[in-house]
Amino acid sequence: MLHQLYEVTKALHTHVATSPSEEQRDAYIQRVDELLDARQALLSHVTKPASLEEKALAQEMITMNQAIDRALVGIKEQVAVDIRKLKIKKTKTDRYANPYANVSFDGTFYDKRK
Repeated sequence: MLHQLYEVTKALHTHVATSPSEEQRDAYIQRVDELLDARQALLSHVTKPASLEEKALAQEMITMNQAIDRALVGIKEQVAVDIRKLKIKKTKTDRYANPYANVSFDGTFYDKRK
C-alpha cells in the first residue's frame, strides 16, 4: 500500500508543479481533485513503515506533501483572484446597463407647500 500511495503522491506532485492555462484550469483542478481522493483512500489503509526503504519513501512523501500544499495554496489564491475579478466585472456591467438603478434619494428636497 505504501508504494501505491507513493506513486499517487508523486503523480500529484508532478501535476501541481505545472501551471495550467486559463482554458485548461477546470480540467486541471478536476485532475487534482481525483488524485487527492485517490490518495485519501489509500491513506486509510497504510500502516507504519517497517523497513528502511519504507521509511525513506515515507520521508520523501512528507517532503513532496509540503510542496503540494504550497502549490495548492497558490492555486486557491489564483481562483480567488479570478472570482473577485469576475464579481467586479459583473458589477461594472450592471452599472453600465442600468446607471440609475442605485440612485440614492438622500438629500433631495420635497416642497410641502401647495
